[in-house]
Amino acid sequence: MRKLAPVVFSLAAVVFVLFPGGALAQSQERDWLVEVGTLFGYHGNFFFRGEGPSAPGTNLFSVYTHGEREIKASPGKFKVEFDLGAVRTGDIQNGNYFTMLGSLEFKRGPNKLSADLAMLPNRVYEEEGNGVFFDSTETEFEYRRSIAPGLWVRGKYEFKVWRFDPVQADRDSTTHKFSGGIRVPLSERAGLRGTLIYASRGAIDPHNNFGSTGFSVALEAQPTDRVQLFIRYKRRTRHYDEALLADTNFDRNDTIHDLIVNLRWMVGERWGVRVEDFYRNGNSTRLDRNYSGNRLLGGAFVVF
Repeated sequence: MRKLAPVVFSLAAVVFVLFPGGALAQSQERDWLVEVGTLFGYHGNFFFRGEGPSAPGTNLFSVYTHGEREIKASPGKFKVEFDLGAVRTGDIQNGNYFTMLGSLEFKRGPNKLSADLAMLPNRVYEEEGNGVFFDSTETEFEYRRSIAPGLWVRGKYEFKVWRFDPVQADRDSTTHKFSGGIRVPLSERAGLRGTLIYASRGAIDPHNNFGSTGFSVALEAQPTDRVQLFIRYKRRTRHYDEALLADTNFDRNDTIHDLIVNLRWMVGERWGVRVEDFYRNGNSTRLDRNYSGNRLLGGAFVVF
């Protein structure tokens, strides 16, 4: 997997950046909006280990590029997006990783359809941290309908495929996730989102299977034209119903709490700053599986 990762990254970059431009060459709207940024930060409890020796933390350095382009056509409006990112983990051996995402959206009247493909190749497995690597591919389909200004409902289906190194191939799995949500406006510059979630994972080794339910609540606000704020709390449970009794790992039930805070401020005409914080707390019926971790990043970006 590690040898193929640079090849996959290069090919994906070519497809995301060059293909849309050639395929849409006949459009009168040829301009891309591209953002390039860099973030620095720290991730405490990188491997999310439980009791015992403290899990290592690590300094983080991230670079990313985001691009998007809208094309107006007779049936509606199309939007193409891509994201490419790389993260260097300064204190974790073999912890560096990169991400790729491509998105296509179609909007007509109050209806919007979108499809995303995200790839996370060649990453060290967080729960182990012992040289086991995996690739994951996530595909997402969403339908959203606007009911009134700032008020919409949506439904989403996602499936994620995990493929581990051969030594851990029994962990290869596919996760299916269904969610439905609503956004309610609080004002012209703020809105509240609510989402219900159901997910299930099927693995080669059924001991790795789980079912999950949860919900999330999010606040999105734009206090001024230059400042954007996003805060989300998510709670979900995981039940390993097919685990063997007294299994040293999977005979448990988990409750996981996530809190995300993102702040974006356009300081100048084409540049700005970002601050991102992600906190996770896991409570388990197995005390050695309890954990908490926090990732804080901050940096600057330029828009072209």
